Amino acid sequence: MPSPCNIVMFDYHRDDLTPLSVTEIRSVCVKGLSMDSLIFLCENGLSPKNDDWLKAGMELGMIAHAALFGHENGRKCLEEYKDSIGTPHHIAYLGLPLEEMDKGKLDDPFTCDHIDQIFEIMGLTIDCNGTGETILLDIDLDYFKVDIFLGSNTYAIPWPIEAFNDQFLTPTYYEPKLHGFTGNKFIERLLQHSGLITIAREAAHCGGPENVSLILDRVNQFLFNNELHGLQSPN
Repeated sequence: MPSPCNIVMFDYHRDDLTPLSVTEIRSVCVKGLSMDSLIFLCENGLSPKNDDWLKAGMELGMIAHAALFGHENGRKCLEEYKDSIGTPHHIAYLGLPLEEMDKGKLDDPFTCDHIDQIFEIMGLTIDCNGTGETILLDIDLDYFKVDIFLGSNTYAIPWPIEAFNDQFLTPTYYEPKLHGFTGNKFIERLLQHSGLITIAREAAHCGGPENVSLILDRVNQFLFNNELHGLQSPN
């Protein structure tokens, strides 16, 4: 993996809050980053909600730029974050892959005028061929659920099978360079140059272990073509 590396995230949450512990982070960097100091920082210096790790990774010099596919967007397609020593980082805020490739932020210059730069962050050319850049691919299973609010209760519901079909097996229509491309094919191109793949179960945000098992099975089917082996149901 290059250091720092670019990261492509599929996550229901942005996890992009600016950490409050910048002084502690800089101290770790000055003394020299080790596994022990990193674990201590995560346990004692970062948010217990785990919502500031992306920019913390940038402050630590571990993450260069990020492309975030998630539901909590409402942001400009590309934003700059300057860390505490002035190094610029870029974060692309994206929605669903198929919709972004079909008249969205990965296709329409009227929607986003940084298309080339976003593809570059993902290690891809604008026609989805690899650039040779190795990336980190991070998948949180809560990306594949929706929240339903009934009275004072919130219920996390896994995507129905129809949603997986639509988002990963339906071909694009409008974009000429990616005409006939699917979300599954897009994931395949990312996997081809991913040096590390992480999958977070996020049971607390998915509605429990049974939902996690269902989502993971469908992620394996629609994103990984059933090539994830040795999957175990969470306790």
